[in-house]
Amino acid sequence: MRISILAAVALGAAGCRTPPAPKESPSAATASEPAARSFDHRPRPGEKAVCPVAGEVFVVSEDTPVRERGGRWYALCCAGCAPAFDAAPDGQAKQQ
Repeated sequence: MRISILAAVALGAAGCRTPPAPKESPSAATASEPAARSFDHRPRPGEKAVCPVAGEVFVVSEDTPVRERGGRWYALCCAGCAPAFDAAPDGQAKQQ
């Protein structure tokens, strides 16, 4: 995963400014499912995701910040990751 240098510096200096949503214990059904870096649909609560900024694996909740870019949806682990994601050029947030 690549993010712009400016976004990486900002994230490295401040980290996630908002605490991530409480990590839920995934159910037995989702525990074996891989986490997605991007989705072809708006991520639904209970789906596992990888934050494209922090790289953290988490379970999507109703309050999870999401962004759409180029027909793909991205779930962010916390509101603090949103500015870094928004600052990244379009081509750098694609699924890898």
